[in-house]
Amino acid sequence: MTPFILYLTFILIAVIIRVAVQYRTTDDSGLRIVQMRSFDVAFYASIFLILGFVITFGSTILDVFRLFDTNPLGGSSGKVLGVVLSLSGIVIIGVAQLQMGKSWRVGVDPHEKTALVTHGLFHYIRNPIYSGVIVFVSGLLTLLPNPLMFIGSVIGFIGIQLQVRFVEEPQLIKYHGSDYLNYAKQVGRFVPLIGKISG
Repeated sequence: MTPFILYLTFILIAVIIRVAVQYRTTDDSGLRIVQMRSFDVAFYASIFLILGFVITFGSTILDVFRLFDTNPLGGSSGKVLGVVLSLSGIVIIGVAQLQMGKSWRVGVDPHEKTALVTHGLFHYIRNPIYSGVIVFVSGLLTLLPNPLMFIGSVIGFIGIQLQVRFVEEPQLIKYHGSDYLNYAKQVGRFVPLIGKISG
C-alpha cells in the first residue's frame, strides 16, 4: 500500500497541484500537447515516458492487491530507504517546479520560447525535475523490487534520456544559443558536475 500512496502523492503534487498553481498564476496550464511527426524522437520519447508511467504506477496498484509477493530490498531498513528516496524525489520535483515559475511546461512547443532558468536547483543541475523523478522511482524500486517495476523504471529512464537529449536540449540551444551552451558547459545534466556539454 505504501508505494501506491507515494505514487498518488507524486501525482497530486507534481501534476494536479502544479497545473492548478500554474493556471492560477499565469492563466495557462503549462501543458503542451504538440502534434508529433510519427516515429520521430519526440514520438518515441513520449511513448517511453507514458509506458514507464503506466507500468510503474500499475505495479503499485498490483501491490495493493498483493499480486506480487515482493519484500523491500534490505527488509525493514530498505523500506525506510525506499520511502525516504521517494519523498525526497517528490520534494525535489516540487521545489524545481516552483523555481521554474512561468517557464514550467510539460511537453515542448517548438514555437514557444520560455525564459532560461538557472537559479536555485538549476544552478547545480540542468534538469532537477527529471532528477527528482529518477530519485522517486528509485525509491519505488527499492520498495517493490519486482520485474514489472524494474521494466517500467528502465523504460521511463530511456524516455527521460530521449526527451532531454534529443528534444528539450536542442530546443533550448535553438532559442537560447550561447547562453544555454555556456550554462550547460558548467552544470551537469541530472547530477552536479556530470553530463556537462563539452566543446
